[in-house]
Amino acid sequence: MDYIREELAQPVSPMGQCFNSSVMCINVLAVLELKFPLMTCKFHLSLEMSSFLSTHVSDKNGKKIWKQVEVKLEEHIIIPKFPNGMSMDSYEDCFNDYISSIAMEQLPQNKPLWQIHEIIYPTSKSAGTL
Repeated sequence: MDYIREELAQPVSPMGQCFNSSVMCINVLAVLELKFPLMTCKFHLSLEMSSFLSTHVSDKNGKKIWKQVEVKLEEHIIIPKFPNGMSMDSYEDCFNDYISSIAMEQLPQNKPLWQIHEIIYPTSKSAGTL
């Protein structure tokens, strides 16, 4: 049975291997600015049915392959806490600092390579941001 799973496993592309290695880490940031406040409960429910459920591992020959894993959403969805009662300009400064900090982080190598940051604070451009 394990032999069949290995045969059907998808190899990780060379670029995919570069995204999170001990030598280099590449983060792809996408910012979704929302016109209305984020509906967190509905968003989490739709994520549970998503296909972001794989990570890359080495097979018995050392070749990188994708492996289906069970994902704990709470480990991949981050909701930062900014101070309450600030001006919109201050929230925007916090947002910019936060985005800069996550761009510099290395993703954990033992989990699927994605995170979603729910920023529930308004900026001049949005009511909430993913």
